[in-house]
Amino acid sequence: MSVAVVVGNPKPRSRTLQAGCLVAERLSGRPADLVVDLVELGPALLDWSSEEVAGVVAEVASSTLVIFASPRTRALSRGC
Repeated sequence: MSVAVVVGNPKPRSRTLQAGCLVAERLSGRPADLVVDLVELGPALLDWSSEEVAGVVAEVASSTLVIFASPRTRALSRGC
């Protein structure tokens, strides 16, 4: 089984990354095979021709288990 963690936090090496890796380890019994901190890809994420991003997508797609981790946000509700 191959395990990947994909983290979408704007801060590199965030607590969200740590949490995603912990979940992966608890589910699989070992560290993730692939950890993708999306902030490290930077503007390449928006470049459809980026070979780096295409490679990461292929690696994630071939994983047996993928954990996606994103920080919690608080929506401000002030009415109309």
